[in-house]
Amino acid sequence: MNKLTSQTLDILLNYSDSPVLSIYIPTHRYPTGPNISEDQTRFKNLVKSGIDQWRAATDEKTVKYLSDKLDSTLNDVSFWDNTTESLAIFATKDSVQMINLPIECEEHTFVGETFDVTPLLITQEINQPYYILALAMQSPKLFRADMYDIQPIDVGLPASYKQALNIDETRPEGHANRTIDGAHGQGDPKRTEQEDRLRYLRILDDTVTKSSDIDTSLPFIIAATENEAADYKTLTKLPSIIDTVLSGNYTSSPTQELHKLSWQAIRASSGAKERNDILNHFDQKTSAQKTSIDDKTIYDAAIDGRVETLLIDMCETTTDSVSDSSKEKLLIRFPSHYGKFLQDLIRTVVSQSGKVVCLDKALIPQQATTAAIFRY
Repeated sequence: MNKLTSQTLDILLNYSDSPVLSIYIPTHRYPTGPNISEDQTRFKNLVKSGIDQWRAATDEKTVKYLSDKLDSTLNDVSFWDNTTESLAIFATKDSVQMINLPIECEEHTFVGETFDVTPLLITQEINQPYYILALAMQSPKLFRADMYDIQPIDVGLPASYKQALNIDETRPEGHANRTIDGAHGQGDPKRTEQEDRLRYLRILDDTVTKSSDIDTSLPFIIAATENEAADYKTLTKLPSIIDTVLSGNYTSSPTQELHKLSWQAIRASSGAKERNDILNHFDQKTSAQKTSIDDKTIYDAAIDGRVETLLIDMCETTTDSVSDSSKEKLLIRFPSHYGKFLQDLIRTVVSQSGKVVCLDKALIPQQATTAAIFRY
């Protein structure tokens, strides 16, 4: 998988030897045989369309180089086994860069003086690293994830509550040897299971919050039974646990399932908050006459470096996707008004350290195609 990185994005943004070709292809994450065949067909058709457009702006030697390069990709079985929601292709006269994107994009080809990187900027803005803490009395686990994937993190969590509390399973019930908060001795027969669980959860919390490998400012999502999650939330020192809980025991669940469910929860929580914060900020700035929905006004302000946030209407939550799922997912659209003007506007805002936020058209103030919040 070729992930989008800030370094790759910077290279594409600053490449200036025209003409260049940009292609976006929707694909399937974890594809089946029929899905792979569908993705390869779509790839073949869009590459042909892109090359036909490129042929008019370059020479046959360059066209042949690209055709040969992409033909080898078309026939690479391992490549098609490791796709995500979209594939982005960026070609020059002597190189081809392919990037897997974790958001589905509509089919799109573009030949111009600069690469069309708008979906990359949208992805970079939406992508949110986060943690998943899968709580259980046995084999608790910690994961770090983002929009792309999920990876286990080893911070030395105890293997079980009995290990954490130093409970000797060989001794009779009520006479377990324990080491709790530094004290040694016979277990108190009056100690309840609930008290043991709370002590255990405090140990887990201390292990996570005191680890130098953990960025506690990032969102955390808890995967646990309702009781364990509720107890943990009453005692944790983590500052950014989201309200949604993945209810159940996920310590042995397939990571693909955990990633899918957790990203949906993070996006619903963080995405909704960010969207509401931005729209509220827009309303506040409007009263101070520091916003606009007029394209020319926004573009002039972008040239002057005055655009703090640019809102564009290229994202939609829909079931209309190649995944053929009844569940809604995020889709990057290329609306009819999308073209060189909007690409240049977006690039200009980004070059002046402005922020680009993609929203559903219905959420853009006055349902304009673009809106902007000005710095001054």
